Amino acid sequence: MQNHRTLRLCLLLTTIMVSLGMSRPSVAQDRNFESCPLEVIAQGWQTKTIDNVANGSLGVMLERFDQTWPTWMLSAVRQAMELGLDKNVLDANTGLTVTIDAKNGYAEVSDDGSDGEYATVCYWNRPGGHKLLAVLLGKPTDPSIELLCFYDYDPQRRTLTPEPDIVQECCQPEHGGEMAFQLPRKGTALTVMEYSGGLSYSRIYKWDGRLFTFDRTEKEALQMGTEDETSSKQAQLAHIRKLYAEAKAQTANSKQANETVVTSNYTLPASGATKDVTHYYYHGAYDENTGGTFFTPYLIISRHNVGAKEYYEEMLFDEGVLVFYFSKQGNDETRYYWNAGGLLNEVIKGQRLTDDIFAARMAGDLKEAFNKLMNTAY
Repeated sequence: MQNHRTLRLCLLLTTIMVSLGMSRPSVAQDRNFESCPLEVIAQGWQTKTIDNVANGSLGVMLERFDQTWPTWMLSAVRQAMELGLDKNVLDANTGLTVTIDAKNGYAEVSDDGSDGEYATVCYWNRPGGHKLLAVLLGKPTDPSIELLCFYDYDPQRRTLTPEPDIVQECCQPEHGGEMAFQLPRKGTALTVMEYSGGLSYSRIYKWDGRLFTFDRTEKEALQMGTEDETSSKQAQLAHIRKLYAEAKAQTANSKQANETVVTSNYTLPASGATKDVTHYYYHGAYDENTGGTFFTPYLIISRHNVGAKEYYEEMLFDEGVLVFYFSKQGNDETRYYWNAGGLLNEVIKGQRLTDDIFAARMAGDLKEAFNKLMNTAY
């Protein structure tokens, strides 16, 4: 496998057929379920009361929410509950797991940090048999979104009534940064996290039996080169995923995207005819020294075949530095994330398609080919 990639890269770097065009690739969610898009839920949950909620158990409340706003994540939680499972591993390769903590009224769907969707649910007890249900849903890419829904369960009316005021009062950014939320598995505190300017802000809200009251803010510097700091790693991955979402949004807008396409047709030994199409998306900045424009790629997308197999690759750059690589062939997927200290995280689904060293080398060589093509004055 690595041999064909090396030969392909050598052939690609000699290509001189350049044209302009536009492409709108995307990476699809692999779960086989007719999910309601999270964007639709985000727009509609605040105004839709859910009725026919038989009781205030987590399973029943979750069932009615999922029937109203169906997602594969909550369907997986419900299935695990019906089977009486505390844990159900859905995908061993990515660590995708359903966790049920019935004692603490908590459930979640999470993985080892891939680009898959996730969910967390819990509830707090209120006076008179009322409960406050929280449902956290999110996905890191295409596009990046995280939404937090709150509902009051009324035992007399048997309804779940949206409480969007909690989101407005507690869950808004204060420093113009990226937001994330942590629902409690133990205890009752709600944690609202914000990452901005190299700092992590954690706002802690205490539960008073009816609503949340602000308690304190914990601030710390993000240690960008340290992998054993969980919060730092999560912040870095969130930052990379935000960059990715912004890059994909730009490539989807023909008025915003500068693009050069390189197409190669060649023959690989024992594999036959191969077509390789590489899309360079880039920004330009005026250079006072040359009086011209220096171009820097922020996203490189490549599609090629080896025989009958089709390969898809993405390389994301942050100010010219590689931060993310994605490769897909059939059901196999490989993802690498980098920070200033080196490899930050990897997610392998199925067979590993390439190692991180070769992925970084390929991205570097393609970037160099772009420079020779576009920045001829340097």
